Amino acid sequence: MRYTVLLVLRYALIPQAVQLGVLLAVSCLLEIARSRVGNDREAAYRPGKLARSATLAYLAYLVFAVLVVGYEVDWNVSPPLDVILSISRNGKLWSALSIASDVALGVTALGWWRSSRLTLKDAGFQGPQRIEKTAATLSVVLMVVCLVAGAMLHDPSLRGGPARESVATVDRPDVLLWAWTVLIVPLTEEVFFRGMLQNGLKKLVPTALAVTLQAIAFGLMHVVGGPRMALLILAGLLQGCIYEATGTIYAAWLVHSLWNATVIAIALTRTQPPL
Repeated sequence: MRYTVLLVLRYALIPQAVQLGVLLAVSCLLEIARSRVGNDREAAYRPGKLARSATLAYLAYLVFAVLVVGYEVDWNVSPPLDVILSISRNGKLWSALSIASDVALGVTALGWWRSSRLTLKDAGFQGPQRIEKTAATLSVVLMVVCLVAGAMLHDPSLRGGPARESVATVDRPDVLLWAWTVLIVPLTEEVFFRGMLQNGLKKLVPTALAVTLQAIAFGLMHVVGGPRMALLILAGLLQGCIYEATGTIYAAWLVHSLWNATVIAIALTRTQPPL
């Protein structure tokens, strides 16, 4: 039983509790900023609605996570810890918890959006402002992604984390999880952090500060430490700059998807035997 409790804490409760804390802190930050500039500046971005949506979404996730863990390992069984870790990395448990966590963030964004007077355009769903500027920005960022990918291949401290854990001992690709990670997760995160949070902060604070704050929140939401945290904050800054330069969430979504695909490819090259 103690191993099952450890598994619940490690994979189901602690990371998502931290994520909920970050969202509640963001809500407080938005409320403080709005109170300083006056409620008439932008009533559509309601911090209280964000806090309520996040709380409901993550409480639902926690209930789901406990039920999934109990079903996967059986509450009455206490297998060795290495067996439980193997289950969490290879089986349906990891996929279910990862997808459910992303769904919780998506539901939070949807609840915040529906409770506000926002259109899809307000959330970043619009065409690029200038095609030339968009192409130039994407080219520069893709070069940075390639450089970072090379660093990750050669730096052991940057090769860990959920992406590698999820494929560490997988013999055949989990297509659903990878497709979700490359396509859906980037869209959800871009809509929330760049389309809504960054836009909301821009109504209350200078643009540079808004980009910086959303990048910090983006890094903290991934619940990692050390060099990976700094790398994620840097990625959040780059994504925020892409959004500001292009004026569309589609460009940031594309680069984010390529980033995730690169991380997965790196994990595979480190774990698969040579041909």
